[in-house]
Amino acid sequence: MSTTETPAQTPTPSHLAALAVALKAGDRPAIARIFGELADETLALAGIAPTRDLAGDLGRLHEDFHAIALEWGAGR
Repeated sequence: MSTTETPAQTPTPSHLAALAVALKAGDRPAIARIFGELADETLALAGIAPTRDLAGDLGRLHEDFHAIALEWGAGR
C-alpha cells in the first residue's frame, strides 16, 4: 500500500484493548457493553466447539461474562 492509500476499513481494537481503556476511564456502560459482547461471542463459540468439554467451558465463560455485564450495567 502506498502512503497515499487508506485502508478500506479502520481496524477496531480488540475487546481486551477496549476493556483496558474502559477500565482506566471508569466507563461502566462501556465495560458492561464489552462483557455483553464477549458473552455473546463465547455462546456462539460454544455452539461450534469440537468437544462437549470445550462447549461446557465456553458455556460457563458465557455465563460469567453475562453476569459481569449485568452487574456493571446495573451500576453496582
